Amino acid sequence: LETIGTLAGGIAHDFNNILTGLVGFIELSLQSLPGDHEAAGYLKNAIEGGLRARDLVKRLLLFARQAPSTTLRPISLSKLVDETKPLLSALLPTSIAIRSLSSGHIGSVMADSGQLQQVLMNLCVNAAHAIGAHHGTITLELAEVERASIGPEVHPHVRLSVKDDGCGMDEATQEKIFDPFFTTKPLGEGTGLGLSIVHGIIKGHGGYVKVVSAPGKGTSFDVYLPLTPDGEAQVPTASAHAETLRGAGRHVLVADDEAPIRQILATILARAGFSVTTCVDGATASAAFLSAPERWDLAVIDLSMPGRTGLELISEIRARRPTLSIILMSGDHDRYGHDCPGAQPGVTRLEKPFSVEAMRTAVSSALPDTLLGR
Repeated sequence: LETIGTLAGGIAHDFNNILTGLVGFIELSLQSLPGDHEAAGYLKNAIEGGLRARDLVKRLLLFARQAPSTTLRPISLSKLVDETKPLLSALLPTSIAIRSLSSGHIGSVMADSGQLQQVLMNLCVNAAHAIGAHHGTITLELAEVERASIGPEVHPHVRLSVKDDGCGMDEATQEKIFDPFFTTKPLGEGTGLGLSIVHGIIKGHGGYVKVVSAPGKGTSFDVYLPLTPDGEAQVPTASAHAETLRGAGRHVLVADDEAPIRQILATILARAGFSVTTCVDGATASAAFLSAPERWDLAVIDLSMPGRTGLELISEIRARRPTLSIILMSGDHDRYGHDCPGAQPGVTRLEKPFSVEAMRTAVSSALPDTLLGR
């Protein structure tokens, strides 16, 4: 897992740069066409393909991630299960019933709701494959466990169990299920990454997974997550879409070593009325910034650049303009753990590959007063 994680992290930045260029130019082309143009449908399909490739890179990074997620917050697993069940009902065959059980009050856990929802959906899809074409039931059960251990330490945990009445697994199969790219599904029906992703996500949350199964007896995946002190636990909702931007009179410094990305950013920002200065690397951007520190309203910076990294550039900017709004782009933010300033005030994170809408959302978050009507 560590070796593949290192490999995935190494390719993620370069691969996501390529995807950013592809998706960005296709989106800009689509916006330049009338809505009823014959090519519009083809371009939309191309964008969907690029986003699927992006999600594949994310899955590769998730299953081997060693560092904990940087977006943990108190989450109610009961609410998460309730919100995920409608998605499961639409995803799974109607021959499979989904029921949920809960033993009394269930406390909250520190978690990334999106990642836990992915865990739940992966486990349920696996359960559905185990049931096959037969009628069956998937049971989602929540319980608080007073004594669950990781190593020598014992803490209260919340246990989320996903049980099915499918074909079950023998011991030899159970020993391999978390191995990346191992699958019992026919060729073309599975990548073998689902349970590896589950393993990586839960490990990153400080938890663990137990499996109980036998041929003909069904399977239970029991996910244990440390209980956190009770507070107002929520399942975060998606933020509002960016509105139309007005950037007239604002100057943006863009630093990225990829020419296609610089061109895409310059086009998006210029269409919103911003004046844009693009730089090919961190050193060039530093010189441009230092030549007139008060000139800039926003800096859009790539995290990984030759010569001078995005982190080094941000440090230089902060020394002269502590409150300057910054958008930090990367294909793998979490690779840098807590050293990455993406969660600091004044720094907005933007994951590559990003859509035109995501870029506008990032700008509106970094500069709220550029939205029309404000």
